Amino acid sequence: KSVGKGKGEKKTSAILLISDGQFTAGENPIYASESAPVPIYTVLIGDTTKKRDVAVNRIIAPTSAFANTKVPVSVILTQKGFTNQPVRLKLSGEKGVVEEKTVLLSGLENTVTFELEQKDPGEKKFSIQAQPLSGEFSNRNNSSVFFIDILKSKKKVLVISGLADPEVSAVRNALRSNENLEVTVYTQRDANSFLLDQFDPSKHANSDVCLLIGFPNSIASPAFLDRIHQFLTSNCIPVFSILSSQSAVPQLKRYEDLLATEIDNQNSGQMLENAFAYPSSQGLSSSIFKSVSSDLEERLRQAGQLLYPDLGFRAKAGATVLWKLAQNNTKTEKPVFVIGKTGSQKFATLSGAGFWQFWLSQDQNVKALYEQTLLNTVEWLTTKDDVQRFRVEPLAKNFEAADRILFSAILQDELLQPVASAEITLHAKHQKSGEAFKTIFDPSPEAGFYKAGFESLPEGDYTYTAEAKENGKQIGLTTGIFSVSKSDIEFRTPHADAETLREIARRSGGKFYVPATFPEFFRAIKKDIAFQTVEHEEKSSVELANLTTTLLIIVGLLTLEWSLRKFKALP
Repeated sequence: KSVGKGKGEKKTSAILLISDGQFTAGENPIYASESAPVPIYTVLIGDTTKKRDVAVNRIIAPTSAFANTKVPVSVILTQKGFTNQPVRLKLSGEKGVVEEKTVLLSGLENTVTFELEQKDPGEKKFSIQAQPLSGEFSNRNNSSVFFIDILKSKKKVLVISGLADPEVSAVRNALRSNENLEVTVYTQRDANSFLLDQFDPSKHANSDVCLLIGFPNSIASPAFLDRIHQFLTSNCIPVFSILSSQSAVPQLKRYEDLLATEIDNQNSGQMLENAFAYPSSQGLSSSIFKSVSSDLEERLRQAGQLLYPDLGFRAKAGATVLWKLAQNNTKTEKPVFVIGKTGSQKFATLSGAGFWQFWLSQDQNVKALYEQTLLNTVEWLTTKDDVQRFRVEPLAKNFEAADRILFSAILQDELLQPVASAEITLHAKHQKSGEAFKTIFDPSPEAGFYKAGFESLPEGDYTYTAEAKENGKQIGLTTGIFSVSKSDIEFRTPHADAETLREIARRSGGKFYVPATFPEFFRAIKKDIAFQTVEHEEKSSVELANLTTTLLIIVGLLTLEWSLRKFKALP
């Protein structure tokens, strides 16, 4: 960049660049040549023979997904020497080919996305294979495998109800709208038994979630309550409690460890009328109400009144209040709908009686709210927290100094659905110098998939922290490490790159040569106006009248010399 800026005899009129065309660090010389102040003449040396190749460089897929749910799988395909050529890709599973796609190769990297859907649960092995092309250096890198843990979507839902209640019918119908739920309902008959069948704990020990509707109540015997309580706690089954007018303080206190709320048993338990639910800020951002968050408050207002048993409910430590109570048009902090977790067991508690009226509403938005609340809460309760929903990974654990430092991110919500609108920021820190770097991820066309990177980073070891936010709320945080080492790109790409030198010459106004045509360079230089011989003639005149002092000095010196010669008798 500094050449050509000299003046006078040091001024540079042209640059002769002799190279193999491979640049290993810094700015791309093609772009730098556009602002070169003088033409650049380039001479290519080295072997231009390239190893043509296609490789499955990387596969980006979630570590887990629900059965019967489509998930994106992205493949990063790299190529050299096959630009504008089609290649066929196969996504295969244990039972054969799942999907095939043909892509037209363009650029060094090509991203291809498949949609994967599996019916059977369990850890599954998949592979991506690129069709070998004629002239490839090797086809050993044309395939790669990956694994996804397919979670069962056919969930077993156990419903235990107190005495006959309209909520049971509404719950049964809403749950059965999802074909992936297997629903079993037990309705209390008397103090010690259920209608129809006797409850056998061993048959339901593998239930994924249990809904308690108006249960426990004052009718049930202590032994009966203890038997159900023991069954739920010993099997660590998530519990969704929907209170009703049957709910009573002493019995609820026995089940308090299965609630997301605490109960103040000093309260009378009076039913508060003219009560409505309104969403909290956490409710508006919850994955349970994600699709209706924009009008959730309006739907709750249109839904009508609930009966609220004033039992002094308080959200437990760490629990999240999704709905609160509004009475007589005044918003309160009393919790209506709360979700939480104790150890590995999850709980949801809906303390407003008469929730079933939402299902019978003539307003389809209100009816849909009932269904979504029920189904998505069941989904939240049954989703395991040990599933890694936010993953950020570098393209490699060890980069070279000349590489772009690339990262990818996958983000899922609490229901394992892709999150497409998150803001993801990555901070990298040099472990030795402490220097910090920051980049922001860009969303890809595939929902829940993001990309980011640094053009280059100094050599050394790094730690990184990535944070995902949605609507200003943190929904994911992860950390990791990577390294940047000295580049050996000159050994990985030993072939000469003629295109780079050709572009440098063209953009700077110079010319491109190979050894066979290099003699033409000297002829071209001779024709370049910057190298033409230029003759300079300088003329000046001096009037003797203007040199009086100088002439007097000269005459004086000559007189002095003459006198000394005579005095010394010199010739």
